[in-house]
Amino acid sequence: MRFDHSFDCQPDEATYFALTYPFSYTDCQNLLAEYQQKYEKNQRIYFYRERLVDSVEGRRVDLVTITGRETGAETEDGIADLFPDGKARPLRFNKPVVFVTARVHPGETQGSHMMNGLLSFLLKE
Repeated sequence: MRFDHSFDCQPDEATYFALTYPFSYTDCQNLLAEYQQKYEKNQRIYFYRERLVDSVEGRRVDLVTITGRETGAETEDGIADLFPDGKARPLRFNKPVVFVTARVHPGETQGSHMMNGLLSFLLKE
């Protein structure tokens, strides 16, 4: 790939080029908090957010469960050394599970945009 750019700055000023539009950790946490609040009492969509672990840097690593609401579901069992908040685990439904992960490495900003789009699609009413 090649492109030309004319610099309109002083020679000692830094110039940065981005591969994609930024999507910060704070953006992600705010979005998950919005979804959590919006779908907490939703009658059709079950959305459950829990802290799986903390990263080496001390950041939340979230696990999100999304499905249609059904009756008769039991609570998931706890797992040793995971879920440090100690709150109740999500409900377990008798359905196939699809596990999606994104932004495993810090430079994978595109994964955050993909996950945002997937969450938006799955939560569409």
